[in-house]
Amino acid sequence: VNGDSVRPVIWVNDVNSVFEFEKNQFKLYPNPVIQDLTIKAQSGIRYKNIVIYDMFARKVKELIYKEIIDVSELHTGSYWMIINSEDKSYR
Repeated sequence: VNGDSVRPVIWVNDVNSVFEFEKNQFKLYPNPVIQDLTIKAQSGIRYKNIVIYDMFARKVKELIYKEIIDVSELHTGSYWMIINSEDKSYR
């Protein structure tokens, strides 16, 4: 689905090659997203928080981990995120 001036589209970029081994830890959908992004963890690990960054590495949102997050206030563009557990961070 392409965005328009009323409903912007937000892309969540795939992991980069440095973090390729963690690619299957999470399923993110829909991608692109307009409002609610679903994050399905593939393990029983308890996660603490999610930090979302823009492509210039500026933190744009930080929230407690939950399976569905509202990203509707983010501007159209590509973003990446870090999901933190007690002892590890996933990118």
